[in-house]
Amino acid sequence: MFFADRLVDDSEPFPPHVPMTADARHAHVGANIGVPSMQVAHEAPDGTQVRWTLYDAQGQAVCSYDAVVRGNAYEASIPAPYAAGISVGHWKIVTR
Repeated sequence: MFFADRLVDDSEPFPPHVPMTADARHAHVGANIGVPSMQVAHEAPDGTQVRWTLYDAQGQAVCSYDAVVRGNAYEASIPAPYAAGISVGHWKIVTR
């Protein structure tokens, strides 16, 4: 017996929601929107833990994470729509 033989189709449509505002390249099921990686320069010594926060165009905090400085920078993966906002200067990263 295959696993598919035991599946029950109890799926339901998504409830009404705001349409996705992502670039069309990222607006499909299975899109790897978490692939963008950012490298942020930071002068703290290697091994220093920092906290970065992403702010949207309205200045609202979207998310905040810890990172460790290595080689005068830290790296983080962020969703493609967020990276696009940073690229055009509407969103920003603040490190503390």
